[in-house]
Amino acid sequence: MLLSLLLAALAALPSSAAPRPPCEARLEAAGSAGVRDVGELVLDAGRCRAEDAVIAFGLSQRALALAPDAPGVRLAHARSLLALGERGAAAQLLDEALRTPGDGGEERLLRAELARDEGEPEQVVRLLETRATPRSARAQALLGEARAQLPARSEARQQLAELARAQQAREREAALREPPPARLRRGREAWGTRGVVESGGQRTFRLHNVRAGETYVLLATGQCTLPSPSAHKGHRRKTSPAPRDLFGVDFRARVGGLEAWPLRVGLDPERSAYTFRAPEDDPQLFIEDASASAHVGVRCSVRDLAVRAP
Repeated sequence: MLLSLLLAALAALPSSAAPRPPCEARLEAAGSAGVRDVGELVLDAGRCRAEDAVIAFGLSQRALALAPDAPGVRLAHARSLLALGERGAAAQLLDEALRTPGDGGEERLLRAELARDEGEPEQVVRLLETRATPRSARAQALLGEARAQLPARSEARQQLAELARAQQAREREAALREPPPARLRRGREAWGTRGVVESGGQRTFRLHNVRAGETYVLLATGQCTLPSPSAHKGHRRKTSPAPRDLFGVDFRARVGGLEAWPLRVGLDPERSAYTFRAPEDDPQLFIEDASASAHVGVRCSVRDLAVRAP
């Protein structure tokens, strides 16, 4: 697409009687003459790169489109990308070239130079310590420079690892020095409220002063009242004694993510005590009337909520 934009921009230039510059003419010929000799396109890109990097890019892009696996094509286009400052794209193209079968000596050397500029001597050594690397003075100097940097890099990494271990040790020591949270004495209250949950209702409480991992006892009192016998004029209807339990009344409590458990309710005050291990600091206590159906005239409530140490 970039080549198309470049060609379009060049085509939009005003025409003149003067002959066009050689590189510009080569690019125009590459875009209009169909398939050309790829080797000639690579040579033209090399000749024009110093004169006009954009035109050189267009020529090598054309060669890459025609024969991406031809020898020297990816290398030529990588050099065109570098001339335009596209170092990341050039490195990616060279990596692709090194993954294809072939010698790839010059591609390997250029990729090693990019790795050196990015401060990656380990990669330079990996690239150049192969038989495919040209045994030139340029390659040997690059390899020697990278090898000289490896001990210092290794020592720096070791120092960083030692600093990290020392920091972890300090954090562990600090955690050991921190006094454990004060435990409640047996039977002492950690939390309490005057809040009430009525029939058909639900409420959420925050259990302040309750600590994760500690064991506590939740206390609650539940009681229900029945409607009084109805009075009629002239006579009083006999009523049977009120039942001592209330079938179907279902109040439930849940602390944090623990399972819910039933709370006892009755015509006389019923006291519930549930032992639990706190899943977190200051967990939530959720209480609701989960009865399946409403009990006409029956009013129940849960009150006197408290959390104590066992």
